[in-house]
Amino acid sequence: LWAELGQVRLKRRQWDGALSCLAKAVELEPGSQAYVKSLGYTLVVSNRMAEAVGVLARVHGEAGALIEVSRCL
Repeated sequence: LWAELGQVRLKRRQWDGALSCLAKAVELEPGSQAYVKSLGYTLVVSNRMAEAVGVLARVHGEAGALIEVSRCL
């Protein structure tokens, strides 16, 4: 539910709301790579690159996270 609400807010460009919802989704299901990735990419569009790298590193490793963030720019 939190992830879906986060996606709705993301599509509406409500970055802060999307981040809150996706962070809650990750908190409730920390093993969900899909939720972690969504949170990471939302941090990128929110121009919070250092945080995005930290989150995406959980899935891709640090080097992979840097590559993923650079692809989004």
